[in-house]
Amino acid sequence: MKHFREPPLHLFRDQLDLHLAFTWIRVLYRSWQTRTPYNETVYLNVLRKCGSLLLGTPGA
Repeated sequence: MKHFREPPLHLFRDQLDLHLAFTWIRVLYRSWQTRTPYNETVYLNVLRKCGSLLLGTPGA
């Protein structure tokens, strides 16, 4: 019987860092393409509209 260990926490953290960097690159590239400054309010409204879990509990 094989026992599978959970991956070290630093590997998970590295994945989160990569995901965050990739997301920011997309945001900045889109902002550059459309020649509009980044506006966090617009971003948060889009997240609310999509029902994203990034905002925490829905309706809160």
